[in-house]
Amino acid sequence: GIVSPGFREFFNFRIGDVVPVLALIFFALSLLGIWLQGATRFGRSLFLIGSNPQTARLSGLPVARVTILAYAISGFMGGIAGVALLARSGVSSTFAGRGLEFDVLAAVILGGTTFQGGRGGIAGTIGAVFVLLLAFNLVNIVGLNYNAQMIIKGGIIIAASAAYAYLRETR
Repeated sequence: GIVSPGFREFFNFRIGDVVPVLALIFFALSLLGIWLQGATRFGRSLFLIGSNPQTARLSGLPVARVTILAYAISGFMGGIAGVALLARSGVSSTFAGRGLEFDVLAAVILGGTTFQGGRGGIAGTIGAVFVLLLAFNLVNIVGLNYNAQMIIKGGIIIAASAAYAYLRETR
């Protein structure tokens, strides 16, 4: 379906014809996440549980509660991302956002978060989002087709994973 023009105008509004409202929402939620991760017991518990859930449970952390809350926050942020995508595209579809999970995976890994858990964070992921945004915009400007873009994204994920493994072994 088509989205109402008022909805799109609100979210695509630019303050002073420069700063988009969606960018302000992104930065506000990013700062909230960085604060939550670094300055709260919940954020530190996430690192401990991600590193070793069994040890965290034996240490007295409420592993199930923290895990469920982490998934709930993730779902809420996914909903906000869906609203932002809807506002930008203007069309609601079950296919909207298809393929973006690969971009998210590339940003998270490039940002320093590991599959084993206990490492990484929001700030690194945000930095990686900006690096990938720049890289993918350059790829679009060059005019590479979709398959070549996917190969480049996969190469970024492989290179970031290899760099992390190399740096981990040299420590």
